Parts: sequence; structure tokens; C-alpha cells
Amino acid sequence: MGAAPARSFINYYRVLQISAEAEPETIHCAYRILAMRYHPDNPQTADQSKFILINRAYDILSDPHMTSSMFNKKNSPKTSGPRLLVKAQNRKANDASAF
Repeated sequence: MGAAPARSFINYYRVLQISAEAEPETIHCAYRILAMRYHPDNPQTADQSKFILINRAYDILSDPHMTSSMFNKKNSPKTSGPRLLVKAQNRKANDASAF
């Protein structure tokens, strides 16, 4: 039998370097700063994989419907922080289609 697909947990608040209690304005500001820093066109600090992850984090955290549906109600962001289950295989496919 084949091995189960690998799964990893990503804390999108940590990706954007913000608190789980961050306001929408803070989320947006952190996203803008990090996106400019790691944008592939930035010759000094370009990092495409970080840029894609930052975009995914912003997409999820800036959409209240997506955020509430993905977080487990028992796992309050104030106590243990959000941990989103992401299938590694799907993540690679999404990364490739981002451009």
C-alpha cells in the first residue's frame, strides 16, 4: 500500500509576522511590506516561494468567510493560534498556477 499524502500545518499569522488578534488594517499593512520585500522583481531580496506564501496568507486572513470556515472553533486564535491544514500536494499545484 502507498504512503498517506504528506500534510503540513501553516500558521498564516506567523507568515505575515502579526498577532492572531490583528485588525484588518494591520493584516493589509504587513502583507504590503512583506510582498514588496519578497516580490520576484525585487533584485535584492526576491524570494518567489515566500512571496507566494505571503499572498496565500493574505488571501485567507483578509477573507472573514474563508478564515472562519477554516479555523477549528475549539482552536481559538487567542489560546493556541490558528493552524491550517494544507495538503502538500495541493499546495504545490496552487503555487504553480499562481502565475
